[in-house]
Amino acid sequence: MSAPDINEASDYGDPVDWSDDEAAEIEVTSEPMEGYYKDCKYYPVRVGEVLDGRYRIVHKLGHGGFSTVWMAHDLQKEKSVALKILVSGKDGETEFLAQHKVKQVLRSAPYIVTFCETFQVPEAGEDQHHVLVMRLLGPNLDIPFRKPSIVDRMSAARQLLVALKAIHDAGIVHRGESVSLCCL
Repeated sequence: MSAPDINEASDYGDPVDWSDDEAAEIEVTSEPMEGYYKDCKYYPVRVGEVLDGRYRIVHKLGHGGFSTVWMAHDLQKEKSVALKILVSGKDGETEFLAQHKVKQVLRSAPYIVTFCETFQVPEAGEDQHHVLVMRLLGPNLDIPFRKPSIVDRMSAARQLLVALKAIHDAGIVHRGESVSLCCL
């Protein structure tokens, strides 16, 4: 995987020279770079890129072990959305099935975010990445350089507990950073 030709990629922004401090901050808040090269775990997204002929990538919102999440503009509906691009392979497929189960079981549970649509983007070779289109709800609260107020943190904690109760009541067990579907 090589970097885009700058002349070809004017839509993707200008190259930036980073200071060591800025580079260190990016490394802390970004997924591991090796994930893009070893088995193409993460899908390589560029700001300005249009996915599925419809979603223009605007900004990265966050990442985790199973996905990266991007703010995108829906060119058909003229609104902002979040795109959760799952990793390829078994982990991505397991997460995709878990997201479907959560949506099926918890259609109207408070504070549970489910996808509206889904599509796939191909990677070089045969790997596919599932993409979940979700409502854009707000900024990522886990931002190292911005500490939310105590009121915001308490509100988020309350919402998390209400959502966790709904998940448990539906027979879904949450373990650390993953969700296990368990018919209790």
